[in-house]
Parts: sequence; structure tokens; C-alpha cells
Amino acid sequence: MNRHIQAKEAYERGEYEKALNIVNDLLDEDPNDAPALFLFGGIMIQTAKKGLAYNAFARCAKMTPDRPEVWVNFARCQTDDEEGWKATRWCLEKALELNPDSLAAMANMASLELQMCNPDAAMEWIDKCLEIDPDYVVGQSTKGFACLMLQDWEEGWKNYHSMVGHASRPDIQYGDLPMWDGTPGQTVIVNGEQGIGDELIYSSVFEDMAKNCKYVIYDGMPRLKGLMERSLPENVIVAGSRWQAELALPSHVEPDAYITQAGALQYYRKRNEDFPGTPYLKADSDMRKAMRGLLDSLGDGLKVGIAWTGGTKQSRKQFRQKTLESMAHLLRDKDIQWVSLQYNDASDEVAEFEKTRGIKVHHFPWITEIKDYDLTAALVSELDLVIAVPTSVTQLAGALGKEAWVMVPKITGWLFHPKKYVWANSVKLYRDIGIKDLTRSFKNWKASKTEIKKAS
Repeated sequence: MNRHIQAKEAYERGEYEKALNIVNDLLDEDPNDAPALFLFGGIMIQTAKKGLAYNAFARCAKMTPDRPEVWVNFARCQTDDEEGWKATRWCLEKALELNPDSLAAMANMASLELQMCNPDAAMEWIDKCLEIDPDYVVGQSTKGFACLMLQDWEEGWKNYHSMVGHASRPDIQYGDLPMWDGTPGQTVIVNGEQGIGDELIYSSVFEDMAKNCKYVIYDGMPRLKGLMERSLPENVIVAGSRWQAELALPSHVEPDAYITQAGALQYYRKRNEDFPGTPYLKADSDMRKAMRGLLDSLGDGLKVGIAWTGGTKQSRKQFRQKTLESMAHLLRDKDIQWVSLQYNDASDEVAEFEKTRGIKVHHFPWITEIKDYDLTAALVSELDLVIAVPTSVTQLAGALGKEAWVMVPKITGWLFHPKKYVWANSVKLYRDIGIKDLTRSFKNWKASKTEIKKAS
């Protein structure tokens, strides 16, 4: 078989290492092999190496400037900032000049608008795309994100779910079980989502599922097992075995179907009114007592948790970052005991901030940096307030019913784009607000909270 075809087939199966080995041999023989360079770029995109992909497609664009697919993929390699967005648009316009009916170019143009938080503009491109091919999966999934950003929940979940089985949302199958269609009275396996924040908010669906399913088997992250077992209804079996070899079930439980957490939401969260907004997770009572003792030992004053960074390179962490220094105007309030909720190592930044500013931020890595999320849940439950950038601890606070303020940047994902955070009544969004303005709100909150504590 032709080696280019072998590499392409391996790539399409997701066997990126195998495809890369073939492509590498081809490029060893001819560094100007345009099809091999194109495949190399595609592999680099799929393995989160956009810088290498950029250089591969830059060469492809010079060698084969008449190929629209080259410009579409070159667009996907641009930086996620204003200059990069301009370059992305230019590349996609070039692709559409070459092929006005390019579904990939239209879908990527819609994705670009979503990146810039323009869901209405994104929908215009999606409609053009799906008018040509209503079954185009990438167009459907992009429509899902746009609808979620617009809080069109019914269309959002349905289209988002269409992506299950593709590279970005693998289909975790359980033997020959069918995908659940919402039929009541069945035993349903629900597998967790990609990130801990998603699993936390989507877990609100289990209370609804428990009412009309015989059993629900939650195959989620092991680090959430204790928290979920304590919190969810009795007929929800928490396997906590996601990414492990085998799903262990009680002998009397026989699954009928399976679905993803987000997939289950299409049957229960169709309108804003379907979101209860009430707490559904419970921290361990003994751990809470230990956290209460720890917080009391820090000294007098209200105890406020803060998280100033979140996300990964793949989840646009550049828009979810602050520094302690940038928050100094807020943190200089010495009547408050500030408690770090950072899940990564913040010890150096905390120490430097205290050295230069004289402001203490208490950081307990043995609580927030370990795999078991129970300790973090207990700590959050005992705080007076959580202030954070968009990160999983804000979803946790909402699920626990803890008051939380989210510092939402101008550029954000679908979850925090709407004016109201529908997942929890205890979470308030502060959109694109300066620290000085946030500090004024905080002073009012502190005064109110202090009066309440005095009265009690």
C-alpha cells in the first residue's frame, strides 16, 4: 500500500505515533513532500503542538497555495489573541475564495467567532455550513457550543452530544450497550466529562435521573468518588473508575444503556427554569470540623478563599490568569484572612507576595494540591466567600451552595458568557471588572457580613 495512504489512514484512526513514523520516513527521503508535510501538520494539531503545526502549514501554503484545506489548517495554528484572530480570519477567507462551499472553512469561521465571544455571528456561519450538509458533525458540534453560549439549552446539548465518538470527545463504550435515549425505568451508566469542573456542574443531573431510572452508575473521576458517594441519591452507584481497566458493578445491577453526563442533560436541562440552582454536593462533616479548626487558627476576621489562575494551554488559560500583585488593591484588606485555593504549586508566588507587599495568603498544598477532592470541598464549605477566576473551584463552590464571585474576563467560554450563572444561585459573575471596582463591592459585602455575625 502507498505509504501516504497508510499514514493518512493511521491518522484518521487516531494512531498518531504510527502515522508520524511513516511521515517522518517520507520527509527523510524528501523534505519537500507536500502531502507528508500536510499530514505532519495535522498530527501536530491533534497532539497539541501548534507551533510545529504552524511551521508545517506555513511551508505547505507556500508550496501549494491553491489548496483550501491548507489554508483552513494554517488558520487553526494561529495564536489565540487579537493578532492571531486577524490571521485566522485572513486564512479562512483565503480558503473560501478557493472553495466557497468549504464546510471546514465555514465551521472554523464559526469557531473563530466563538473564540471572540460572538455567538450570534458564529450562528450565521453555522447556518451556512449546515444548509449545505445538515449532517456535518463539526458544524453540529460548533452549533452546540454557540447554542450553549446563547443559553439555547435544548439545541445546545443535542448538538454538543453529536460530537461523541470523535477525537475531542471519545466514545467510552461499555460492551454492546446502546446509547441511552431517555427511556425511564432503566439502569444507565453515565461516564464523566473531560474536566473536573464539567463533572462537578453536570453532576446536578443525577438527582433528576435518580427519580426516573432504576439505577444510575456514575463512571467518573476517582478523585471525586468520596464527594459523590456522600452526596448523590442512594440509587446512584458511584464507580469512580474512569480511565481504569474495568467497571466493577454490584452483582444485582445490570446496565441497559450508557450516556455521557452532558448527553444526559439534554433530557433534563432544556430551559433556564430547569436549573434548580440549589446545592447538591455535601462535604464530609469530620473534614469540615478539621477545616474549621484550621481556619480559626489563622486569626480573627472573615476567611475568604481566592484562586487567581485556572485552565490549561488547551482550555485558554491565558484568559483565566491573574497575579497576586494585580490583586493587591483587594488583598491589602488586613481584616481578612486570605486562603489560597490554587490547585497547583503557588508557594513561590505566595512567599514573594508576602515579602514585597507584607500581605499573607495562606496556602495549604496538602489540601488543594492532592488528588482527593474531599479536602478541598471541606475547606471551601467553611469559608465565608470564594473569589476566583473561571476555574473548577467556582463550580465546586456553587455545587456546595457556597457564595462565590467569579472574575469573568472579556474573553471567556460558553459557561461564563451569559449574564447569569444558571448552575448555582450562590455564584455571582463580575464581568470584565477592575480590581478597584471589585474591592468596592467587597467592602460592602464585608460590612454586611460583619453586621450579620455581630447580630448572631
